[in-house]
Amino acid sequence: MANYTFSKFMQAINLLNAGDPAPVREISDQDVPRRFTMSGVAQLPFGPGKLLNVTNPVASRLVGGWEISGIYTYQMASRSDGVNIICLHPEQILLPRTQRTTDHYFNTAPSITLGADQLVNNVRTFPLRFPQIRQPDTNNVDLSLIKNNRINGERNVQFRFEALNAFNHPLLSSSAYGNVQTGPTSGDLWPDS
Repeated sequence: MANYTFSKFMQAINLLNAGDPAPVREISDQDVPRRFTMSGVAQLPFGPGKLLNVTNPVASRLVGGWEISGIYTYQMASRSDGVNIICLHPEQILLPRTQRTTDHYFNTAPSITLGADQLVNNVRTFPLRFPQIRQPDTNNVDLSLIKNNRINGERNVQFRFEALNAFNHPLLSSSAYGNVQTGPTSGDLWPDS
């Protein structure tokens, strides 16, 4: 099975400034524009009546009844919420993919980072979320190896060996980490906890 979702989640619930007459229309922090999932289950061709026909009852129990399954998920991550960057050149905020690390995900050079230079009160004109700033994508594979054993023809005992995140890809965009840190003086991906 495979599924591909292409979407755009817009909202109008936040004010840019406290005195604004209406909320600003913007892309939601829950926007996930692309998601692809693929899954499958296959019985291995070993055992009675299969490609590798095993008629010995003991050998048939050992090599028969095996299945493999897997789920692949790619998801373009949601927008980062709460962008509080005062920046002279917003297009320069996001570093190229090859330069991003969990310690330095954003380019803070075009930002006004000195506390003395920050404005106490100002009218905001930048959006709440810059379109190019997203949390890292999800790229995950889960695998299973399953052994089914028939007991007395009526019951089945199943042994499962599962590997969640089988290739150990970091899932940095999961909610366990919270939103990306986007303060004006930090290029870190997440705040220290």
